[in-house]
Amino acid sequence: MLTAQTLWHIDPFSSQLISEKFATDKGSLLETQFSMISTGTERLVAGGRVPASLREKMKVPFMKGSFDFPLAYGYSCVASDKDGKSYHMMHPHSSKIIAPSDALFPLGNNAPLSRYALISNMETVVNAIWDAELSKGDRVAIIGGGNLGCMLALVVREIYGIDADVLEQVSERKELLKELGFNVELNGLYQKVFHTSCSASGLQRAIDIADLDGRVIELSWYGTSEVQLSLGENFHYNRVTIRASQVSHIPPHQRDEYDFNSRKVYCASLIEQIDALDELIHLVPFSDAVGFFERLRQGLLVRKPIFVFDYAK
Repeated sequence: MLTAQTLWHIDPFSSQLISEKFATDKGSLLETQFSMISTGTERLVAGGRVPASLREKMKVPFMKGSFDFPLAYGYSCVASDKDGKSYHMMHPHSSKIIAPSDALFPLGNNAPLSRYALISNMETVVNAIWDAELSKGDRVAIIGGGNLGCMLALVVREIYGIDADVLEQVSERKELLKELGFNVELNGLYQKVFHTSCSASGLQRAIDIADLDGRVIELSWYGTSEVQLSLGENFHYNRVTIRASQVSHIPPHQRDEYDFNSRKVYCASLIEQIDALDELIHLVPFSDAVGFFERLRQGLLVRKPIFVFDYAK
């Protein structure tokens, strides 16, 4: 029998690292190296704010328990086998993993393993760019400089050659964005606006700065929270479109070219190309996972917007 430390959310207010024993004859044995915390989604999950109507759809591979608590949740990790080969997979935060071979996505050696843990969020970023139908001449704004906002800004600049303007309220993150070469002030109207701040005020700002026939791409997930908007002014006059972008569905115009595996291959290639992604990563010792989620429930914010558990610490 194998013993692993797994992070469980016990109720909306507390989490625990629990030692679990499970059989090793149901797949490959892997040692987890890094797992990324998708702060927006995982804050809602850990706080018990998943709508009942979406609980079946919100289940992730290898999730344990239920959204009624307790549960083990998480979905982007990098783990290595006994031969030192590393893989990306969807799995809750746990020090060891047993998984079938078809759940493992083999990784190359062209980026740090901690950066490969960002693949799942890169899939969200790529889907959003596809939903925007981004073109070279577009003026682009991003509302929210968290993990998705900063990753979007880097991909839009490094891959599409567009210098997006990024609006972020947290002063430390504004400084980081400026150090990375981004303009942190909005100027005029934009053809494509990505919203990632998970706030009604942020979405309203995105609508208000959209140009004629502009498109707002909504990446935020609100859980059980309601959003109130004013749609009588710029939204109506400028024929603004609000498009929900959700990673579990590939946009229709890309489905002939990409499936989930080929999209992941593409996202891994972007991870390997953009070295500046390393500047966004804040490593958290897995031994501090319980304390981390205590802080996350209280609205944790630090300078670097991407949190990754480091299992060697």
